[in-house]
This record gives sequence, structure tokens and C-alpha cells, in this order.
Amino acid sequence: MKNNNSENTNPQADPADSSKIEEKSTGTPPGLEEYIDDFLEEFRQAIISINKCLDLLDNKADDIHSLDTLFRNAHNMKGGCNALGFPRLGGFFALIEAAIEPSKKRGLPFTAHTAAAVRKAALTLERAVELLKETRSDSSLDLEEPSKAMKWALEKISAQKA
Repeated sequence: MKNNNSENTNPQADPADSSKIEEKSTGTPPGLEEYIDDFLEEFRQAIISINKCLDLLDNKADDIHSLDTLFRNAHNMKGGCNALGFPRLGGFFALIEAAIEPSKKRGLPFTAHTAAAVRKAALTLERAVELLKETRSDSSLDLEEPSKAMKWALEKISAQKA
């Protein structure tokens, strides 16, 4: 799904996008409701792919293909969530994307801290799919604990860079 957000056309992960986690969901824009069921299936497939990539990265932390796939899933889901009126989930995917980016683009190790945070995020995302299916909103989704885990991983990554 294409995101027509003209403010940020740079595909680089921006942890500032995660501020949307605190945003109030305004619901799906008119005319896009028909796409939600297809999006939810895409969302489920992305979670499966994320978990497979994490399993592969457990065995080989520098597996570029898995890092690319992991990053692409987070990036695509961020855009889809934002386009369909789920800004809190879009912000959450921005955190995941930002945690993966240093390993994918700058060659920093994909650490156990990052893997654990992304695994915790994947569990939250599995619950999110069911909530979205029922309510068509991300407003009641509890993202506090997994967001803290992602931010903690980002702090660890920042410490690696220093």
C-alpha cells in the first residue's frame, strides 16, 4: 500500500515517527475501509515473516537478507498503518524500523537486546491484528511496555555507536 505522506519521503528509519504512538486514532479515512481486511492479512503475513527473520538472525546475526526483510516489513507496515488511520501502530513500527536500521544500513551488530525487543514487539503485533479486526481502531492497544523495550534497545544501539 502506498503512503502518500509528502512530508517524509526519505525511507530512512526515523525514531521521531514513533511519537505517533501517543496520537489519538482518528479512524480509517473515508473510502479506505474496503482495504482493511486485505491489510490485516498482509499484517498477519508480516508478523510471520518478522518471526522467521528473527529465528534466522538467532543463528546468524549478520544475515543481510533477513535484516533487509525485517526492515522492509516494518517499513511497509508503518506506511500501511498510517495510511489506514492506525497512527499508534504506525509509530510503533517506526520504533521497530529504527532499531533494525543500524544493523541493516551501518553494519552494527544485530544484538540480543534488539532481537528480544523485536520479539516482544511481534507478540504485541499478533494481539494488535485481532484488535484491529474487531474494533477497526488502534486506540485501545496497549503499546507502553513493548515501546519501552524498543526504546531501551535504541538506547543500547546508540551506546554501541558512541
